[in-house]
Amino acid sequence: MEIKKYEQADLRLVLAAMVVDPASLGHIAPTWGDIGLFQHGWANMIGGWCVQWHRKYHTAPGTNIDEIFMQWAQSPKANKDTVGMVEAFLNYVDDDFSARPEGDRCSGYLMDRCGEYFEAVSLQKLH
Repeated sequence: MEIKKYEQADLRLVLAAMVVDPASLGHIAPTWGDIGLFQHGWANMIGGWCVQWHRKYHTAPGTNIDEIFMQWAQSPKANKDTVGMVEAFLNYVDDDFSARPEGDRCSGYLMDRCGEYFEAVSLQKLH
């Protein structure tokens, strides 16, 4: 059986973990810098929203991310293409990730994947 590698699947998993899993976000937030940890600006923007939420409320934003998005999307600095990418990602989180019962999400596994992903991104940035 051939397994197809979906483009940006790791990015979406890590970013979704930041949105819905307080343990994963708590693991990432202390290392988050001004420019973020992702290679894509739109992902750093969402990640930044999550980190700000965590620093203020000590949990993941979960469904509150929709409100954060709407506030940003209505601002003059929101670019139409970026709004579309962020909206598509949030639909993925709502449909494929948030719909899972919390017991189906393993924080340990998600934290491991986050660590692996950010290590790979860091190595890519060094090259």
